[in-house]
Amino acid sequence: MVAVLAAACSTTAQVSEPRDIGAPTAPASEPVFDPTPPVPPTSPPVPTAAPAAASIPEPAATPTPVPTPTPVPTPRPEGPCDTGPLAVPNPDRPVYTAFIDVDPPAGQVDGEVSVLFEPDLAIDELYLRLWPNGPRPAAGGVSMELSNVELVMPDGQYVSVPELELVNPTTVRIALPATVQPGQEITAAATFIMDIPAELNSRISGRQDYLRLGTMLPILPWEPGRGWATDQATSLFAESVSSPVADYTVRVRVPDGYNVLASGVADPDVSDDTLGFSEQIWRVEAARDFSLSIGRFRTVTGTAMAPEAVVVTVGVHETIDDNPQVYLDKIIDSLEQFSNRWGQYPWPSLTFAVTPNLSGGIEFPTHIQQGPNTQGRVTSHEVGHMFFYSLVGNNQGAAPWLDEGLTSYAEFTYEGTPANNFEIPAAGIGNAT
Repeated sequence: MVAVLAAACSTTAQVSEPRDIGAPTAPASEPVFDPTPPVPPTSPPVPTAAPAAASIPEPAATPTPVPTPTPVPTPRPEGPCDTGPLAVPNPDRPVYTAFIDVDPPAGQVDGEVSVLFEPDLAIDELYLRLWPNGPRPAAGGVSMELSNVELVMPDGQYVSVPELELVNPTTVRIALPATVQPGQEITAAATFIMDIPAELNSRISGRQDYLRLGTMLPILPWEPGRGWATDQATSLFAESVSSPVADYTVRVRVPDGYNVLASGVADPDVSDDTLGFSEQIWRVEAARDFSLSIGRFRTVTGTAMAPEAVVVTVGVHETIDDNPQVYLDKIIDSLEQFSNRWGQYPWPSLTFAVTPNLSGGIEFPTHIQQGPNTQGRVTSHEVGHMFFYSLVGNNQGAAPWLDEGLTSYAEFTYEGTPANNFEIPAAGIGNAT
């Protein structure tokens, strides 16, 4: 049996007007948006990803007309549909504020996190997911522990949570002292510690000279209109999580000599060089996750027009011979083409880190992790995920075929390579859920 995936024209999603999250936000970190449908410019820019088709010459004036040459086809189709204005994300989305102290030589992360949450359904319990405890990282010794949990209830009451109910290694349940009604605000705060004792082919990995920290904050597994997503964690290489779009402000501390590439845009570094460490504050709005990569990188930066300006930063770890400019050129080209086909990439930045011991790539909102020698289709595939999963979301753990199917289509059409056909084994027919 061959599975066929088709897509129709539709309106995509757009990041909304930034709202006050209690701290000044640098203008460069604000998502690009317009709450009203944009007015088409008088002279729209020509997408750089699609060269113009060759002009059709007039037939030669001879007794025997010369056949008109066939126009050169556009190698990368822009798609049959005009892209429309993007939908505004939930204005009542969660707001995360965090501090993480990262020690790569020790393989340890100490952190504090708080999240302001306004549910759209009544709740009498609250869940946090500790995705570093998932089967794949945990098999390599990775662990995350949560402690010092406190709540601020809608009436302003502070509540200390003396004991946590660990439903499973990735799921913490907190019983609330009173029901929180739709539209009311509750804040949860906690401290955490994460150990990364070994180098793994995973979203969480590290050694003395780098750390990959994918989906490393305790996060709310809320699905608007449905409630808590408490599915068991999968052992998949990358796809595992479900979380709503949220705003993140994360202060990252690393020892001197290490670079940070993360989701969002960094404020200027204001650290004191005499202290032996540096700090940056990274901000991203209306994103489904926050992730980062830390190491000693050779970096290059460029700008993609998607169609608004997007600052793209590529970092290749110092132990890897790959040319960062090759990655940068492909990211810019594919991002511009995909935005012409599906709609605006609404964030002002995209960071990209190439680190050791990673086969392929893993996508996170506005941050991509890839391994060595992945300049080809892996790069265009992961950039495609910025639209399917990052912008148009799904539960990656329960239904990875949704974002993977659409992103594979993006990859195949960009690269000009046909998709492979796979037959479903007889034993598997009828067992899909």
